Amino acid sequence: MKVTVTHSKDDKDRQSMTVEVNNQVVFEVSEGEPEDRTLLRDFKDCAKVPALMMQFHAAGRAGINVDLKVVGTPEDPVPG
Repeated sequence: MKVTVTHSKDDKDRQSMTVEVNNQVVFEVSEGEPEDRTLLRDFKDCAKVPALMMQFHAAGRAGINVDLKVVGTPEDPVPG
């Protein structure tokens, strides 16, 4: 299982974090307009966290190797 976590920022310095599993985006959260920073808009993927945790736990129990790559950090995001 290949997992890539990317911390990036756009040309307006708004940060985002994307998680890809096997090259498919499964989680994305980003800063947007202040009125959009709610769990139903910019942070809607936060509801996916419990299912992702269960998926990774199940992979570990099954002995599946997880290749984790982190690109950028919240303190030093890559241009995106």
